[in-house]
Amino acid sequence: MDDSSSNLALQEDIGLFWTSTAILIILAVFGVGLAGVAVGPFEVPPFILYLVVHVILMIALIISRSEYVLDFPGPMLTLLFFAMYVLVSSLWASDTVLAMKEMSLIVTSILTGLFVYWSVSSRQVLSKYLSVLKLLALIGIVIAVVEITTGVHLPVSKRHGTVSYYTSTAWYVNENDFSMFLSMVSFLFFAKGLSAESISSRGLGIVAFLACSIILIVNDARASLLAVLVVGLILIGLHSGRNVLRRLVSKPFRTPVFTASALLGASAFVGLGLIMSNPFNSQFSYSLWFRWQALEAGVFLLFNTVVGTGVGNFPIQWSQINIPPAVEANAHNWFVTLISEYGFIGSILFLLAYGKCLDGLLRQYLRYRDPTALALLGSLLSFSLAGLGPSDSMTFQIQWIVLGLAMAVIFRVPGSDVTVPD
Repeated sequence: MDDSSSNLALQEDIGLFWTSTAILIILAVFGVGLAGVAVGPFEVPPFILYLVVHVILMIALIISRSEYVLDFPGPMLTLLFFAMYVLVSSLWASDTVLAMKEMSLIVTSILTGLFVYWSVSSRQVLSKYLSVLKLLALIGIVIAVVEITTGVHLPVSKRHGTVSYYTSTAWYVNENDFSMFLSMVSFLFFAKGLSAESISSRGLGIVAFLACSIILIVNDARASLLAVLVVGLILIGLHSGRNVLRRLVSKPFRTPVFTASALLGASAFVGLGLIMSNPFNSQFSYSLWFRWQALEAGVFLLFNTVVGTGVGNFPIQWSQINIPPAVEANAHNWFVTLISEYGFIGSILFLLAYGKCLDGLLRQYLRYRDPTALALLGSLLSFSLAGLGPSDSMTFQIQWIVLGLAMAVIFRVPGSDVTVPD
């Protein structure tokens, strides 16, 4: 086979692979919002079914082309160990059905993110995946406008069948879930507003970001709004102070700022749950009071079990301990879910993978002024705050996809070939 034929075959393989991955991303973002296939007590969502097809395609490409040999950078190995721990934790979970349901969602979502990583062969492919996410965000904005103005909601929404104006859920169950998604993807637009060369591209990025923010305000999504505000200010600071920050750090830039912050922050929250009583009044703000009570329950279960209650089993265990309201409910806090269900080992594994990705993105941005690294840094940072809104954000797919893209920026397509896109 001559070089031209070989290059054509490679282009066809890449085109097929990125198209399949794009389909996987779309199905994963819609998640359980699409009707699945009933298997016993479980309903398997379409993205898990399609993941099987995608794995077969990837195996075929690995066998036929050396370009698709799998690589395992440090954060990915840590994330894989976390996925294994999720699997193992089901062995000591008291409610096996709950454990199997949540385990299947989390593990397949992590695998989806990893397959996204392995399919990034160039900056162009990476840009296409980001465009897919932005397109989904724009579709969500359109649906939200219809919901807010007409009061009509999709069948998957808990608002379906009721006339609920001024709130939107899109393809999610409730407004907190949709708001977390919007908060994360909004920074893909925000970074374009900061970094794009042309005024028109900057303007479009800013308009899309503001549209996401307005929907968050209408939804009264406090955690997601806080994420947009705090992370937005951080990105502006990084963008405006990049040259100063580059001079302040040594080369290569290896200071684990976010990894250390994640571990220290986690220790601080656990400490607060141990020594500080609930500062919120349930009459004034039941939501904040409830979340603090969940934190106390999570810390109690962390030290009582050490290894965690097992995947998906925080609600069951909370209903059995003497911490009000002692109900069978999700934590509405990804951190509480993490420490209570996966104990010390699982929590450290997740926080290490998360922190290492954030540090890698920061390094990439400071070195090369990479707007994609800045966008994904904002998206991942927003998870830490916006993930405090939904009942169980660990079972969502968006953060795992963003983690896969983040690792791709750091390890698959890093370097000085970065250009500032319009």
